[in-house]
Amino acid sequence: MNSLSEMKKIKNEWNRIHLSYSNGTPFQSWEWNYGIAKTYTSSDSLRILVGRNNEGKIIGIAPLKLRKYLVPWIKVLEFIGTGPSDYLDIIVEEEYRDLFLIELFNWIKKNKEWCIINFESLRKEMIEEFIQYYMLEYSEQVVSPYISLPCSFDEYQKIMPKSHYKHIRRNLNKLQQQEKRLVFSNSNCSQDFNNDLKTFFELHQKRQNFKGERGHFHNKVWKEQFSELSTLLFRAGLLKLGLLKIDSKVSSIQFNLVWKNKEYSYLSGMNPDYSKFSPGILLDYFMIEDSIRNGIIIYDFLQGAESYKYKWTKEEVQLYKAFISRNILYDIFWKTYQGIRYFIHNSKAIKKGYHIMVGIMNIRL
Repeated sequence: MNSLSEMKKIKNEWNRIHLSYSNGTPFQSWEWNYGIAKTYTSSDSLRILVGRNNEGKIIGIAPLKLRKYLVPWIKVLEFIGTGPSDYLDIIVEEEYRDLFLIELFNWIKKNKEWCIINFESLRKEMIEEFIQYYMLEYSEQVVSPYISLPCSFDEYQKIMPKSHYKHIRRNLNKLQQQEKRLVFSNSNCSQDFNNDLKTFFELHQKRQNFKGERGHFHNKVWKEQFSELSTLLFRAGLLKLGLLKIDSKVSSIQFNLVWKNKEYSYLSGMNPDYSKFSPGILLDYFMIEDSIRNGIIIYDFLQGAESYKYKWTKEEVQLYKAFISRNILYDIFWKTYQGIRYFIHNSKAIKKGYHIMVGIMNIRL
């Protein structure tokens, strides 16, 4: 399956399998993959593998694509959601899983298009399965901190790190002493959603610019495309926008994904004018309370070992990346590319220079 139009035709079957898949996350949903494919992937690079049983019923889907890296002839086989997604996986009915994996890796072995296979954001059990069928080289990639939530918020408050809980109470008392009105809410209708999404874009950029970074939505086209993806997710019940208002003004906003009884903290925005009250932390506090009230059992902070996440929890899941190349030249290319990418990503000086350059270019435009 190589096109968005074909992808549209199997929406219902895709979501049926996703719903039944025990390890599913929002990142395996049809809405997420279609939105990401439409936004970030040229339609001719899609390689979505669909497995059917003897009756022709779809029993498994591997949402893959061929991506060109640096030069046109280096094509990398990876998941559609590589990059924006925090958990990547195939979806398949349990009774057909072994058969589907055999057919998937048989197709990969026979396919001559790819130079490199790059599978990222994989859980340990997936790595263990994949290497049974193909000799992939793998390594640890990143961790995702998460909270296992109890049945009540009172119970959670008792197990919260004491210093962090005191910090939250101090800020709540500070707001009360200054007679600031504090209101927490979620988007619950289309009109609220459209307005709240605009606020999210604005505050995300404000926060990132305040930190000296460009933010995800500095580009108008990217913002419009992400808006389309967000609308798809919201209509499917996969997106929750949480807002914290101080004296009727939005001080912080959270873009969360929800799937079954798990919630994923994806992106956020904050008005620096209210930074003395730590509105981002307060919003997390209210979002977690709301999650517990709605039966959520896992609150996932997603990829990254940022220190603020460990003020909430010590739990984390290790994610892995796996790759293989057709020959030694591709192997050298890929490892060199990844090494340079890692160096740039972790160099504060390079990132600062890059953001300054982008800022100058935006001013000139």
